[in-house]
Amino acid sequence: MDSAFKDAVSESILERLTEGESLSTICADDAMPDRRTVQRWQLDDADFDAAVTRAREAGMHVIAEKAVAAAKKATDASLGRLAFDADRWYLGKLSNAFSDKVRHVGGDEGDAPIKMQVQEVRRVIVDPSNPDAT
Repeated sequence: MDSAFKDAVSESILERLTEGESLSTICADDAMPDRRTVQRWQLDDADFDAAVTRAREAGMHVIAEKAVAAAKKATDASLGRLAFDADRWYLGKLSNAFSDKVRHVGGDEGDAPIKMQVQEVRRVIVDPSNPDAT
């Protein structure tokens, strides 16, 4: 494949991801490579893979902004709420920034649960009239 063509196509993919388009939608365009080709490019090129991740994250913010704007303009409250909730669910699944749950990322323990050991349990009576005393 021509390197200049690949660079131009890659740049177009990144721009469209930044605007909130999904990779599936982009790859459905006849002028674009199929999804597997793009994924192969990501596996072969760490810089492109990182750029895709950054572009997707930027695109998530565009989707969120559009969801809020659409919800505010909705004339049917229940349909507006349904559409907003669908976008919120989608964003929460794809991006830590929009997740309702805090997820641990990285670290030596990987995805293993954090184990805690209780050393001591104490009962402390606090006098409300003297908050400095413990």
